[in-house]
Amino acid sequence: MSRIKITRLKEWYNRKFNYAIVADGKEILQLANGQGQVIDLEGSKTLQAKIMWCGSNKLKLDQNLGSNSEIKVSANKLIHRFISFAPVLLLISVVLSNLFAGSKIAGFLTLMIFEMMFSCIMLLTFWRNKWLWIEVTEKP
Repeated sequence: MSRIKITRLKEWYNRKFNYAIVADGKEILQLANGQGQVIDLEGSKTLQAKIMWCGSNKLKLDQNLGSNSEIKVSANKLIHRFISFAPVLLLISVVLSNLFAGSKIAGFLTLMIFEMMFSCIMLLTFWRNKWLWIEVTEKP
């Protein structure tokens, strides 16, 4: 397992930012949108992708990586879709809670507003290492 190809998928999310690839806590390269590079991982035990203050889970390299193996890095699409729609959902919830003020629906909508705000805070703090995906795939 000395040399392996790392590929960053071409995607809309984070397209203007490079992903830093970190092996055992040390940055070894930067990947632009859609870029791939062959690197030497001799002696490395973990691999992680980072962007700004967020990143991916740590990928343990003690598994058998064959000659057909490739590492792919991408954005977590579920999280990015949620973040994209969160402001719109928040605005709709605020408008609806004001329209239904004093009814049982207002309490539910207020709870939904707090849940969305809580989710955004959790994503940007405690769940920040789920912002990106890093995984080993096999080439066909």
